[in-house]
Amino acid sequence: MRYAMMIRKSVLLLILVFALVVLAVACNPPAPQPVAQGGLVAWIDAPLDGTTLLLASYEVVFHCSVPSGVAWIELTVDGAILVSNAPLDTTQSLVTTRYVWTPPAPGNYTLRARARDAAGVWSDYATSVVTVEGEVASSTLAVSPTAEPTLPSLATECVPSAAFTGDGSCRAGPAMDHGVVTVFSPGQTVTVDGLDVSGTWWRVLIPGTMDHCWAPVAVVSTTCVGSVSVVEGPTAPAPTAAPTSPAPTAAPTSPTLAPTWTPTPVPVPTVTPVPLASRAPVIAATQASANIFYSDTKCGVTQLTLQATVDDSDGVTSVTFNYWLKDKTSGAESGWAAIVPMQRVSGTAAHGTWAATLDGSTAIGASSGHEYTL
Repeated sequence: MRYAMMIRKSVLLLILVFALVVLAVACNPPAPQPVAQGGLVAWIDAPLDGTTLLLASYEVVFHCSVPSGVAWIELTVDGAILVSNAPLDTTQSLVTTRYVWTPPAPGNYTLRARARDAAGVWSDYATSVVTVEGEVASSTLAVSPTAEPTLPSLATECVPSAAFTGDGSCRAGPAMDHGVVTVFSPGQTVTVDGLDVSGTWWRVLIPGTMDHCWAPVAVVSTTCVGSVSVVEGPTAPAPTAAPTSPAPTAAPTSPTLAPTWTPTPVPVPTVTPVPLASRAPVIAATQASANIFYSDTKCGVTQLTLQATVDDSDGVTSVTFNYWLKDKTSGAESGWAAIVPMQRVSGTAAHGTWAATLDGSTAIGASSGHEYTL
């Protein structure tokens, strides 16, 4: 019995908790999305997700937060771009943007906003799905109660606006001499609040700010601009005069002067002849009495005579030669043999002919019957 009572109390407690949760959810409407700390984030302040709007112009308000500075903002409705541009100050970490949106017809619409940092990283989309009801657009601009009012109520049935169809450059004044303030994307729509006195430049409101810039009439397509007033724009800056280059000055002509210096003769180097004593002997006209010789008389020549002419002004006292033998049959080689002295057979010590005889039986050996070349 006691366990049954405990179970009934637990069930009643759960039912009570569930009822409190349902009551809390029913009494608190959705709050604006909070600012994320330490990252890129965008959120839509108005209209909130699930809001029902009248078929009239409505001011969309959204915020973008980027710690390193908001470099670009974007707002779309059902995928069509409404705002896509850089804020005036890209170093600000928090940027508020307002855009007057006029639904074309009743129905459900999906608004999406996002931000980008200087490195090209985008935040997640902030999404708000709204329902538009009604038949005729109201003449009064609907403003979210949570948004800061920045635009007055409109007296016309739609908001004067311009969509860029060409060059999106928007200048500081109604003349090409003025500097470019910001650049809009093709198809981007902005609010028009003035026309210059020449009727060739629209003054438009820069989204997210209270500042203006001027766009040529030829590059935009306008809507509801019949009541836009003529305003006087800033005076174009005076052109900077190009610096005048001074007339070229003729280079002074130097008088022709007769040379006053006397050329210094270049000394001719003296060539010192090399003493004859330092010259090496010259050996020429070397010849042998035969190219092949043998170690016995069975095959042919057993002796050959080597002869050479030697020149040396200091005189030659001795001449020697080395020889190397090769067996023509086997190809065996003897290597360098002993030094053989030569005798002067004619001439003088300064210019003489020297000769020596090589015997096959001595150089080769009596036991060999092969022919040898020197």
